[in-house]
Amino acid sequence: MVGTIDPLKSSTFLSSLRAARRLTFPVRALTEREIQVLIGQGCLCDDWSLVKVAERFSPERVRETRFRGKVILGRQYGWVNLEGSREPAGIERTTLEDAWVEDGAVIRDTTLVSRMRVGHGVAILGCGRITHRPGSHFGVGTPIALIETGGRVTRFFPEMTLDQAAGSARPGGNVRALAAYLRKVEAYLARSRSDHGVIQAHSRILDTPRLENVFVGASARIEGATRVSDSVILSDSEHPTVIEDGALVSESGVQWGCRVSSLSV
Repeated sequence: MVGTIDPLKSSTFLSSLRAARRLTFPVRALTEREIQVLIGQGCLCDDWSLVKVAERFSPERVRETRFRGKVILGRQYGWVNLEGSREPAGIERTTLEDAWVEDGAVIRDTTLVSRMRVGHGVAILGCGRITHRPGSHFGVGTPIALIETGGRVTRFFPEMTLDQAAGSARPGGNVRALAAYLRKVEAYLARSRSDHGVIQAHSRILDTPRLENVFVGASARIEGATRVSDSVILSDSEHPTVIEDGALVSESGVQWGCRVSSLSV
């Protein structure tokens, strides 16, 4: 019944979003030697004081990168395993703007990463613009129609089940319960607003031209998608989610273990 649905109860997405707002390692300013190494490797920045790094940061792993705004870099060490190959962790040929990049990630040949929290061991290769609009809510609360011809509209939250969607779209005349549900969705939406997008640990973002206002769960793979925008992609190491082959995902919640492919919209 619609009156029993509580989107705020035990939300995986909201707890992960809160965690992404907390830095997991201490940072410091760049040393003069590190700045000179970065400049010698083709890096550019108008104000190096805005770039903070982890202890034992390796500037040798960062090349041909432009920094804008407040940027935080973890330790770029080791390798990131891909299907059939592996890439050395590091950052090359990209622009980072108001972004955090945690330990052991690789970002290469990507036009822009702006206002994103990039988790441990993430790979971002051959992409276009990965950006977030401050205050965006990842599409949470977007109205969705449950039948093709319209009608029976509900508002989604990322963990919503089919039974919950059906119950909220057919309140059985219980207007008070429906109003209570919609208030809970509004509260959920308010807690979803974020000044940064999130790509959680060990995700793979490959050959995708545009990601906008997205939360990407751990171990997800987005490869060759046309665009992913205003969406929550729930994923974990046991149930990785895949978006690939020209798929376009917008104002959506994609749940654990789903696969969206072959020019899907």
